[in-house]
Amino acid sequence: MTTGFPKPPTCLSIGLGISLCILSLLAFFRIPDIVKSTGMVLMFLPTKLGIIDMVIPRDVVPQSIEHNPSTITISKPGRYLFYTDNHDLLVINDAIAGSDAKSWLNMRLAESGTKVEVTMVERGLSIFDTPFAHGRPVLMFTITEPGTYQMMHPTRPGGYLYLVPDVTTGKETFITFVIVVEIALVGGVIIIMVRHRTAPSRQLRKEVQANNRARVERIWQKRHPK
Repeated sequence: MTTGFPKPPTCLSIGLGISLCILSLLAFFRIPDIVKSTGMVLMFLPTKLGIIDMVIPRDVVPQSIEHNPSTITISKPGRYLFYTDNHDLLVINDAIAGSDAKSWLNMRLAESGTKVEVTMVERGLSIFDTPFAHGRPVLMFTITEPGTYQMMHPTRPGGYLYLVPDVTTGKETFITFVIVVEIALVGGVIIIMVRHRTAPSRQLRKEVQANNRARVERIWQKRHPK
């Protein structure tokens, strides 16, 4: 028995393979954005219903860290996070977070010199993080008095911190519960709709199966009478 050589790949199959590899690489390098965008989609409906809060684009304030010190104006009191996608700062933060070391950023009210306690964020990327700020949270702090704040920090050419209102810290369990309930409800509605639309075909299939069984039974009884 002889076997022929496998067919050489066509230009179409080669092109599809290359395209798939490129798309896979792009998806791999964009995993953080995909994770955060997925979280935004899941949190959209609960936010519209007023169940949870979600950061919107105008809440995010980019802050250049090319020069030290730098200043930033915060107009509302509350809890805030600093995001960054700068690799050096992410490495520094991960290296000393959770230790007794002081934060790599110092912050104080420019007018009075009142110091702000800044805490490093120990966790990594979360589905709750906003996609409107690049990177992930690295620092968290509370502002009690609006005003202009002076910051001392490492400088990075072209580097940015992104000021984001903290609407998730301490609420992760509740938000997770809301998302699970949402997925269950939406999934249930989809299943009901699909079953409703396929009910006629399922009924027809049952009738065909019943007729087939009856036909087989009649043939069997004719060939094997009692």
